[in-house]
Amino acid sequence: MDLHALSIGSGVLLMIVYVSHCVKKSTTFSPFTCGVMFLCGYAFIGGIQLIIAAWKNDPSRLPLNWPEYMGAAGAVGMGLAIEQVIKLFRSFKPFTVSKETDVVPKRRKSPYR
Repeated sequence: MDLHALSIGSGVLLMIVYVSHCVKKSTTFSPFTCGVMFLCGYAFIGGIQLIIAAWKNDPSRLPLNWPEYMGAAGAVGMGLAIEQVIKLFRSFKPFTVSKETDVVPKRRKSPYR
């Protein structure tokens, strides 16, 4: 079996496992997360090949479609980074103004007037 087909199959399998888990738990799933699951499964097999080639310091051992794996890994990394930034901003509590700070203080009279 071709490793490229195995990568696509593992991506589809991981996405199906994620969707079936969400359906079983009666939770909603996002298409973004489905895409991330597919890319993670797709890039896993190629990632192993890339790590082996880097470990042996032999560029001839790189898989033929190594740019696709690097693109998938970059997309997953950027997607996860954006998701973490969004979670961070959602965790901030909205600024509320209390009644004490809402009142404009009265001006004091200057003793020099």
